[in-house]
Amino acid sequence: MSLSEINQLKPDEKLSYCDSRYPVIFVSGLGFHDQNRLMNYWGLIPDFLKQHGCDVYTANQEAFISIPDNAIKLKYRILDILEHSKNDKINIIGHSKGGLEARYMVSRLGMDEQVSSITTLGPPHRGTHLADIILGKLPIPKIATARLVNIYARLMGDDQPDSLRAVVQVTTDGMARFNEEVQDVDGLYYQSY
Repeated sequence: MSLSEINQLKPDEKLSYCDSRYPVIFVSGLGFHDQNRLMNYWGLIPDFLKQHGCDVYTANQEAFISIPDNAIKLKYRILDILEHSKNDKINIIGHSKGGLEARYMVSRLGMDEQVSSITTLGPPHRGTHLADIILGKLPIPKIATARLVNIYARLMGDDQPDSLRAVVQVTTDGMARFNEEVQDVDGLYYQSY
């Protein structure tokens, strides 16, 4: 269904499951972010949900900074949204590393009371072998690679990218440490796709 077709729907034709009790925030992952200059990260999804009654926001994360640094940004973005929307909770949909940042935020930054649910899409919960390969087998020095990626990240809109740290965190070893330190919060609804 196109956006113009959604706009023409009558109220009784809209999808009732999109009219959620709490707002939804989309948290982008490693490599791109929702405010990048090259592509629309979430496509028509936010507009589709809004047209069907959902209060939708994006996190405005940076693409190449650490999980804790982006989790802090996410915390303050959510607090701002909750204050302006007069809600006490929010639902999080995090793609890739964005799901890890949401998990970190509720577990380590005391945001479990403000979050109703965390849905992760394609997150590297157990790490990614691609990060292991990039860090272990590329024939060029890691610092040189990181500098090149940081240039790309700045072109995408990141203020202070730290691509080497971001990639190290999603290695299989990095995520094993992460999962020991970042425990799920009792009473919070988690799902992963």
